[in-house]
Amino acid sequence: MKRIFPLLGACLLVFGCSRSDSPRYEAISLEEARLLSGTVLGEPIRVSGVVDQRMMGDYIVMVCLHPEYRCILLDKQGEIVSEFCPVGKGPGEAVVVMSVEPGERAGEVCVYDPQMQKQLFFSLDSLVGGSSYAFRGEKSRQESGDVPMNQVWNLRRVESGLLFVGGNGIISSQRPERFVLTDRTGTPIGRFGDVPPGEDTIAMKVAFMQSRLTVSPDGTKLADGSSFGAILETFDLRDSIRLRSRAYFIEPDFPHDEVGRITAFDRLTFGFGAMASSDDRIYAVYNGTSDAKAMCHVAVFDWEGRLERLYKTQGRVAALCVDPDSANLLYAAVEDEAGEFRLVRFDLPE
Repeated sequence: MKRIFPLLGACLLVFGCSRSDSPRYEAISLEEARLLSGTVLGEPIRVSGVVDQRMMGDYIVMVCLHPEYRCILLDKQGEIVSEFCPVGKGPGEAVVVMSVEPGERAGEVCVYDPQMQKQLFFSLDSLVGGSSYAFRGEKSRQESGDVPMNQVWNLRRVESGLLFVGGNGIISSQRPERFVLTDRTGTPIGRFGDVPPGEDTIAMKVAFMQSRLTVSPDGTKLADGSSFGAILETFDLRDSIRLRSRAYFIEPDFPHDEVGRITAFDRLTFGFGAMASSDDRIYAVYNGTSDAKAMCHVAVFDWEGRLERLYKTQGRVAALCVDPDSANLLYAAVEDEAGEFRLVRFDLPE
């Protein structure tokens, strides 16, 4: 906010947008969801949680919570091919991994460790072949120009360069960026720090602090869904960050203190979970209830945020990915009532 508008800026910061400017929310009707049956593949996967997954050729890379490894490679039948990226701080090791994506070279798998602020690269062919030399190298991101890396929780490669995703720092007045886009030289070419309008600005920021996102396979579009409440945003990433659309389903509304700490979790309504995408569609796990475990719906949107289809599965969907050869074929990590994770294939009706 420029200095010539100090009073207006202060009012917006403290009170948020007026009710007359607030968007209209229209909740997704869960009763209209179509039942989606899946095919369970392979044996239970012995992990305590699944963070992300991605199709890499004919294989699926799953980022998980595992005592020894951060990533698992599976084939399309759900059989574990290899485990890689050991837990640790040394070369080829990671403390935390938030996402997986293709690397900078063909046949390369890349993961990002936000705690150690580094990208790690592995050879897919070596992983498939069982080689112990799958690790290709790593790249430190501790020095990334004026991007505050201690506030970056995710890093994605996009068509123009890199997309840095802000975490807790978005609530800070000193570093409000949610996203910073750089070109291939590391020069920032776009920043985005706005949150959707609303009376409670802090609640809106908290709703997006741990949002779930997906980048289109061609690297030109971004979708971001709030974790609390339910707001879906889409962005264009071609040469800057431009907001394409906002779809308002459930307003983030929960008690919190002055710095955003939630004070009554029983009043939360959970929104979006794992996301995946094709160049034409967004596939988002959706909750819409106060039950954190009810991540059992899969919503299909176009890139303008319009809901096209809604499905209900028979388990909690922790992560999912789209088969690059068929946008109607999804692979998901699904947790059953016993707390076991399985790889499940969903064939979406035409």
